[in-house]
Amino acid sequence: MRVGGYGGEQYRSFLFAPWTEWQEKVWEVHTASYFIQAEQSREGNTCSNVAKAVHDYQVAHGVANLVYHRPGHGEGMEGHQPPYQALGDYTVLKAGMHFSNEPGLYDPEHGFGFNHSNNILVSPGKGLQMGTAPCDKEWCLLKL
Repeated sequence: MRVGGYGGEQYRSFLFAPWTEWQEKVWEVHTASYFIQAEQSREGNTCSNVAKAVHDYQVAHGVANLVYHRPGHGEGMEGHQPPYQALGDYTVLKAGMHFSNEPGLYDPEHGFGFNHSNNILVSPGKGLQMGTAPCDKEWCLLKL
C-alpha cells in the first residue's frame, strides 16, 4: 500500500511442516539477522556497520553462501533507494531515516529461502520496527 506516494515493507516467511533441521536453522539465523539489523539501525551508526553486523552473524552461523542481497535499502518515494544498508555504504544514520529490514537468506539448491520484511525507523539507541506482524516460530513455522 502507498500513502501519499510512500510505501513500505511488511511480510513474513512461512514454512509448512514437515521441515528439515537445516531449514529450521536457516530460518533461525535469518530471524536473528532481522532483529540484529533493527537493533544496529541507530542514530550515529553507518549503513556499512549495520550490514557488517548482520553478515558477521550469518557467516559465524555457516550460511554465508545463502546471502544474495544487502540487508536493507532506503524507503521513500522510489521504494528501493539509497542509502543502502550494505557493505561499502558509509552513510551515517540520522534519526528519522527509514530503511527496509530484509536480510534474506536463500538456498536455491534445496528450494527454499526466508526474507521477513519490515520497515525500520532510525532513532537514538536502536532502530524501531514499524510493523507489528509477528515473526516467531508459532507464527511462521506452520503445522497443518
